[in-house]
Amino acid sequence: MTSSATTPRRVLLATDLGPDGDRALERALQIREAWNAQLVILHVREPEEDLAPDAPRRWLREEEPLQEIRRRLRLELGDQADHVEILLEEGDAAKRIDETAEAAACDLIVVGAARRTPYSLLELGETLDRVLRRTVTPVLVVRGRTRGAFRQAVFATDMSEASAASHAVAVSMFPEPVYAYLYAFDAPLAGLVEDRGEFTADAARAAEKELEAFAMALPVHRDAGTPALVTKYGAPARTLCEHVALVGADLVVMTASSRGLFAELLLGSVVKDALECLTSDVLLVPERQP
Repeated sequence: MTSSATTPRRVLLATDLGPDGDRALERALQIREAWNAQLVILHVREPEEDLAPDAPRRWLREEEPLQEIRRRLRLELGDQADHVEILLEEGDAAKRIDETAEAAACDLIVVGAARRTPYSLLELGETLDRVLRRTVTPVLVVRGRTRGAFRQAVFATDMSEASAASHAVAVSMFPEPVYAYLYAFDAPLAGLVEDRGEFTADAARAAEKELEAFAMALPVHRDAGTPALVTKYGAPARTLCEHVALVGADLVVMTASSRGLFAELLLGSVVKDALECLTSDVLLVPERQP
């Protein structure tokens, strides 16, 4: 990805050609047209021995020649085919995705995740975890149908420097939606005080002031408008999912630790937990390490 937050020029769609692929393709094509960008479609066929023993054999067309896959993809693309580069490879999917994004200087990686079966969520988390450990390129996880540009976005923030950097990336890529900044805070000592209600109310007022100061320091994109500032008491992932459902947002922006989605094995990962309950598309911006 380019080092500065600018309108992207190249987009990588990583697809397994499964049932989730159509939604991701729709969004990738919409982004390509909106950005006047080059779209690269990558399909990686992983060796059978690399799959978990109990994993469903998803490659029912395993013997299908790669040239036939290319022909079928071009038919599906129709008039868009001339604006798309199709790459078909074999090997480790996460490694190939990262290598392709780097070699092609892609500014965004798009993946599909429409289904919500237990296995699909596990597989999504595992693949994203391996990709995010490698890449510095933002990843858009597509869940919903594409109905034009994003209309309403929720920027989930912990008010860190990494979160501020994620905001810059998000508004440069997607300036169209109305943004809301959400800070979910906890008050771990509330159970130890006599007046729990007053304690959490004080924490809420402090959180509101912190979020306002954080937002004031962010460079506002000229098309982003005035964001709504929302602070809510509760577990971050659950609070985020509830708020997104309440307002009907179609895009969520989050910072993903370069240590991976499962770095916080004891406490759990906010990103991982949020992916399990969100139905909107999610832009994951990898944290840049010094």
